[in-house]
Amino acid sequence: MTGDIIKCIVSGKALAEVERHQIAEVFHNRRVQVIGMLHFKSLGRLSQVEANDVRFLRSRSELPQVNDIIDPDFTGGVSSEDYIEELRNGRLS
Repeated sequence: MTGDIIKCIVSGKALAEVERHQIAEVFHNRRVQVIGMLHFKSLGRLSQVEANDVRFLRSRSELPQVNDIIDPDFTGGVSSEDYIEELRNGRLS
């Protein structure tokens, strides 16, 4: 995000997971979850990552969109305001 070069040390499960991918594939616009230790140069300035585990996530284009998760019948035909009021008053289970 800042354009800084950040040293990344990969070991354990993270190394095995990264080895399964080609380097260009690993670092080109991929979403990953990394478990490990972050080292900072100063406040908000990352200098090094020690990754113990890496999980590759689906790309943003593969994630559900709003239209995929909207349920028009969620409130059973009641307006959202009335639904919330009934829920707060304990009339809905």
